[in-house]
Amino acid sequence: MQALREDDWRIIVSPRLSFTLLSIPMLDALIDFDRDEIRRLTALDFQMPWTEEIDFLKLRKGNLLADPDYAPWAPRAIARRDDHVVIGHIGFHTRPDADYLRDRVPGGVELGYTIFEPYRGRGYAREACRAMMHWAHGFAGVEKFVLSIGPDNAASLAIAGKLGFQKIGEQIDEVDGLEFVFLGSL
Repeated sequence: MQALREDDWRIIVSPRLSFTLLSIPMLDALIDFDRDEIRRLTALDFQMPWTEEIDFLKLRKGNLLADPDYAPWAPRAIARRDDHVVIGHIGFHTRPDADYLRDRVPGGVELGYTIFEPYRGRGYAREACRAMMHWAHGFAGVEKFVLSIGPDNAASLAIAGKLGFQKIGEQIDEVDGLEFVFLGSL
């Protein structure tokens, strides 16, 4: 596979959405919700504070600092292409073939996403997941994808079903508790 330039993976697009990599300076600005710094770093419209996402942002910043090769897989802001309003985030928990997945899903990668409350129910999550799965396949040949979803998250369970994911097990997450584990492929 031909190596891609950094610019080839910093922004990914789908018909209605763009997915912009959250760099370490951008993660810092979001953690502090420093509107001036956010505006300096991007033209995206971060209307909502990410106060409920602070632990997640700190975790992924730590992943980036520990492993610079994680960068293409790191979280991305999901923005509508027509007005650049950020409606959520999406990314992969690790690079493909992480140790914790190797026994169940060799070569696979876990995908995670959040669509903020005012923007739910419009098909954005499905579109975002499909776009990122296709990107991962084109970028690194990934064919197997994992979603971990709490049993009370009816919306995400429905999205997993619509994307053709099948339940392959359960796990206890230290933060989120019981999660159903789903496997999907391209």
